[in-house]
Amino acid sequence: MKIKLLGLSDLLTPTVNRFTQYQISEWLSISEPFLVFVGTNDEILCFVRRFVRSYTLPCVVYPSLSLSAIWPDLLNELRANQLFSCYLYLNSFVGLERNLLQFAALMSSADKIITNSYFSCRSVQSILQSFTDIRIAVDPVRIPIPYFDICHRKKYVTVFSRPTRHKLIHSVIEACALLDFQDFTLIIGLLNDDSEESTLYSLYLTCLAKELNVPCRILRNCPPNDVNYFLQNSYVNVCLSATFEETQGKILIEAAANNCLPIANQWNGFPEFIVDHQFLVPTEYTISDGIYVSSPHLSQAIWRAINLFYTEPAIYHKLCQSIHDHYNLNTERETPDLDSILTHYQIADYPFYCQLFSHGSIEITLLDQIDYRELPLCNIELYLYLRIKYNAASVCDSQFSMDYSWLTRHANKPYSWSLLLESIAWDCLTSTKWKPDDLDKIVSFVQSSGFYQPWVGTITSLIKL
Repeated sequence: MKIKLLGLSDLLTPTVNRFTQYQISEWLSISEPFLVFVGTNDEILCFVRRFVRSYTLPCVVYPSLSLSAIWPDLLNELRANQLFSCYLYLNSFVGLERNLLQFAALMSSADKIITNSYFSCRSVQSILQSFTDIRIAVDPVRIPIPYFDICHRKKYVTVFSRPTRHKLIHSVIEACALLDFQDFTLIIGLLNDDSEESTLYSLYLTCLAKELNVPCRILRNCPPNDVNYFLQNSYVNVCLSATFEETQGKILIEAAANNCLPIANQWNGFPEFIVDHQFLVPTEYTISDGIYVSSPHLSQAIWRAINLFYTEPAIYHKLCQSIHDHYNLNTERETPDLDSILTHYQIADYPFYCQLFSHGSIEITLLDQIDYRELPLCNIELYLYLRIKYNAASVCDSQFSMDYSWLTRHANKPYSWSLLLESIAWDCLTSTKWKPDDLDKIVSFVQSSGFYQPWVGTITSLIKL
């Protein structure tokens, strides 16, 4: 018996729903009985408590990442029945280090931590290095190959992603604008996300495609059959990332299963699956732009894939098949040596994860040499990281004045404001080390922009300006 436990928030997460569909399909294919339970943390614990005490056959429980706060409680409940075990499937571990340590300390010999790539497996092992007997396995959920005709003509370049700047979708548009080959349409499939940041980023993508004259269709929440259709008719699927929230995008494997060659950047678990490195684009970094991918490099990789499809279709298909089979058969490949990075693992910070996820190609070593007056030049992640350091050291007389400078300098990218606005709101509630005049300038600027008006309403209701 398999039991999948989902939090209420998971129902609003298309990637979780998609992964759950694959997991259920796999259980159906082997005639494995299963049950999916969705509820609040308290409802889930209550259900598990009752089920554990009444079920008399072996059972494996799969809690989602959204339930990380109750992982230890779940393990304690499962200990009441020796026939029960818990398999924690991780497609992300950053920010969950403490939860993982608590989970590992309570694991029985029947429990497992399962990852979807050897990169994430080794990274998780480094977090749990003091638990020498912890069972961590790489066991990807199987992704079947749908029916398709490998000989038909293609007409798309595709991206399927959450609408966030961390997915570098704008780089795909910029790369497509550099292609001499014009016989394609760029399909950008965006998953559901109603946050203002995502709405603003989606608008930015629409404007950028129009400005660069890239033939583009932006679709939202494509059902699985439509995703398969577009992939089967695509020369390439581009999967870029600058996020620490996941360790291997399954769209790579879905594309390969549909005979669509995936292109990715050198990031997290991607290098394990992109077998021909001419389709693996370098990940680069500047203090102002943060993590990015060079548009010329990406454009060249897309063109190589299109050219391969026309000139050597058998090799093109073989590459796709190899990526899919490697994932489904779970065969380990040689990956860049991470030992020198992971040896010094701790509850890590932004520079550490830049180095780890780029496999050592990004090292931010000169942060202490950045003068606080240069902070408005920094990308938002680096700015927030240094903002905390300078605040702790009381280097800057007026942090909110610096925040105002950063916002005005980045006025053309409002989709990048949200993290800073959240930090400002938190500081307003927990600290008195700021001047009302500085906050008033920020509120007035955001209000005049027309963006993040709920934030403006919240701040002005809490603080009299």
